[in-house]
Amino acid sequence: MSLITTVTLPEGTPGVVHTESLGRGEGENRADLVATLLHNLAVESEASGCAALRATATAQMKVTFRQDGPWEVGEIHVLCVDERCRAEAEQYEKELGEEHPNAPVARAWAAGTDEYTRDLAHELATATVMDANLARLREDDPDAERIFPAGCFTAELTAGIAGFNLGYALEEYGTAKRDEDRWDRFGALFVGTDVRQDRFPPAGAATEAAR
Repeated sequence: MSLITTVTLPEGTPGVVHTESLGRGEGENRADLVATLLHNLAVESEASGCAALRATATAQMKVTFRQDGPWEVGEIHVLCVDERCRAEAEQYEKELGEEHPNAPVARAWAAGTDEYTRDLAHELATATVMDANLARLREDDPDAERIFPAGCFTAELTAGIAGFNLGYALEEYGTAKRDEDRWDRFGALFVGTDVRQDRFPPAGAATEAAR
């Protein structure tokens, strides 16, 4: 069963918890249950396009287990701060009309997540926005299409792309846009995020003003 639950993180950030759960009866193999959970999570990540789900589905996550009557329930919780997932969760809860019985479990899990997990969720959401920005740039900027593979910002946080170095690519693109006098295109990569573009200056220049 897949569940998406709205949460508010300790620092006040709105987010969601994606939960994939499956019951195991007496005599059934735990390893088979875990494999099925990871498979279901991978399917869900492809359907939703959620970077946080994709990152979890490609990792050997620790499944938590709890007893629910005669069933042992295996669960994977994934924290996400993507605005699209938040909107989906709010719409789901509105249509449901009442709190899902498993929502308190998801919220309790989110309350106990560490800072690293919360930071990773934020980084994945940021990468998703930057990949969307990149997709638009690749449509009409040959340099963007040549230098950056599609989806490279999210890939940097998940499986990676063989032979591709994101840091070098950002420097190369920044240099190309500086020389073309189109620094606005470099800045367009970061629209909608809290990432400062001057963290990635082109070669030979610390900021746009240093050109």
